[in-house]
Amino acid sequence: MLIFRVVRTLWSLLEPKRRWIFCGLVALMFIAGLLEMTGMVALFGYTRGLVVDAQGARHGPVAQVLSRAFGPLSQLRYVVLGGAVVTGSLLAKNILSMFVHFLLNRFLMKLNERVSKHLFEGYLLARYEVFSHRGVAGPARNIGRSFELFSACFGAAAQVMSDGAILLMVSLLLLIVDPVLTLGGVALFGLVGAGYYFSTKNTLERMGELEGASKKQAAQFLSEGFHGVVEGRLNNTRSLFVSRYVRALSQSSLIRRRKLLLGRLPQSINEVLLAFTIVAAVLYMTLRGKSVTDALPTLAIFAFAGLRLTGAMSRISKGFATIRNKMGEFRYFDAAVAEVAPQLFYEKRDVEPADQYLNDERPLPAGLDGRLHDKIELCDVSFGYAGSERPAVSNVSLEIPRGAFVSFCGPSGSGKTTLVLLLMGLLKPQSGEILCDGLSVFSHVRAWHQGIGYVGQKMFFALGTVRENVAFGLRAEDIDDAKVWRALELAAAADFVRELPGGICTVLKEGGSSLSGGQRQRIVIARALYKDPEILFFDEATAALDNVTEQEITSAITRLSGIKTIICVAHRLSSIRGSDTIFVIDNGRVVDSGSYERLLAESRAFRTLALASEAVPPTA
Repeated sequence: MLIFRVVRTLWSLLEPKRRWIFCGLVALMFIAGLLEMTGMVALFGYTRGLVVDAQGARHGPVAQVLSRAFGPLSQLRYVVLGGAVVTGSLLAKNILSMFVHFLLNRFLMKLNERVSKHLFEGYLLARYEVFSHRGVAGPARNIGRSFELFSACFGAAAQVMSDGAILLMVSLLLLIVDPVLTLGGVALFGLVGAGYYFSTKNTLERMGELEGASKKQAAQFLSEGFHGVVEGRLNNTRSLFVSRYVRALSQSSLIRRRKLLLGRLPQSINEVLLAFTIVAAVLYMTLRGKSVTDALPTLAIFAFAGLRLTGAMSRISKGFATIRNKMGEFRYFDAAVAEVAPQLFYEKRDVEPADQYLNDERPLPAGLDGRLHDKIELCDVSFGYAGSERPAVSNVSLEIPRGAFVSFCGPSGSGKTTLVLLLMGLLKPQSGEILCDGLSVFSHVRAWHQGIGYVGQKMFFALGTVRENVAFGLRAEDIDDAKVWRALELAAAADFVRELPGGICTVLKEGGSSLSGGQRQRIVIARALYKDPEILFFDEATAALDNVTEQEITSAITRLSGIKTIICVAHRLSSIRGSDTIFVIDNGRVVDSGSYERLLAESRAFRTLALASEAVPPTA
């Protein structure tokens, strides 16, 4: 049953201490159910005591308790004191019920916080392929959606259990009051409820799938319209994007309306059944020869209980519908959590945990710090992305001495960026080794990363000041302003930063939009230099800049040559003229290497690239 799967997953997420807390909450739910029954007993007893028999005695539990405590009671005194007992018992029941729900929601919210935290940490520790091949949108969506999804499913399961306890306790009470009426009502409500559940089960699941698909389509058409706004205006196809979006939105709205209607239906059915049951109860008592006066207390308790039961049954039905609608997503996110953050589960799972980038980390040998002192070596390295038919890098071997300025060039898709990610230790080769001074970089990857600065193709800016973006990832109080200025000086960015209104404390707009392209790139280079790394990686860092700005950034990079080990991936070959060695990459292999001048003169592959990127005139 679906609810058992949800509860089983919830149980497996709880450490021993929290399991005891959860059991305590379940016990409190049953106590709340007992109080629900106690309140109804009080109401039932109170109504029975309102009638005085021929001997002047009052019957019912409330009248008996009050008579023992206060002696014979007048009608007025009984109404006041009995009313106080009933009101007090119902008040206590509702206070406990609210308290239990508060504790339960707090428990689930804390669990959700823990799941989201560990899922975020798990993704941050996952192999870089998760982001390089799938992008960051998937993990980010999974984290945000998992919080909502787990909360909805666990909340619905808790609601079903809570209202199930109420149903059980109230049904036991009604069995004591009148077994025949109770069994008849249970049979009626049970048959109708089961018929509704099984008749709508497949429909609701199918509607949930269709709603998800239509929402995805609507989001896709929105994205296409915004990203293709230029082409849309030039081709006058704006109406096509709008009509597609409206069609997907209309389908989503239609399914939503139908789901809301089906969600409302159980409450309406239960109310009709309650009215029918009360009428049937009156008919049953009349046929048994009971007077209306004698039947009133029983009818009152059944009517009150019926209202409570119909409300509980409607909430249970809604809870089951929520779990059914979300079960497909729940299974997916359950597997994602088990894969990325298996430490969340306190029971063995069938899902294989994801490989993390720190799995090969070992203590460094005595006397070594894991930083570059001599050379970097790639020894017969190969790597392929999941689902790709051919490797991105194939059997590459090369050396990079400390202090060298080396570059990689090649056609798009040749494997340049993948090679740089391998050198940085972000991707792990399927075969071969990546060594720093003879030691695998993966055996001390954190120390290796401490010696690396990186400037990528896309410029990322966090919301905050210049100093916070240069020292990205550090708390404001931990930032060393002297190191910020030193990094800005090395990146040839200090002069324009001094002219900003707040200097390094100037708050940057979203994406650094208040700065020019060259200024943004210099800030990113300063970020790479802040921790004074031995190695700087530039992955097509000037590809999106104009020629003048590119020359300025290239000059800033060239000035670092000899001070740092520089490794560049270049699209425009003019940016790597000063390289000590250029490696030409094609189809994941190194097909040639040498200085710019030698390659231009002797390498056909390099000259083809140069002709394409810089319009170098052909030689005779």
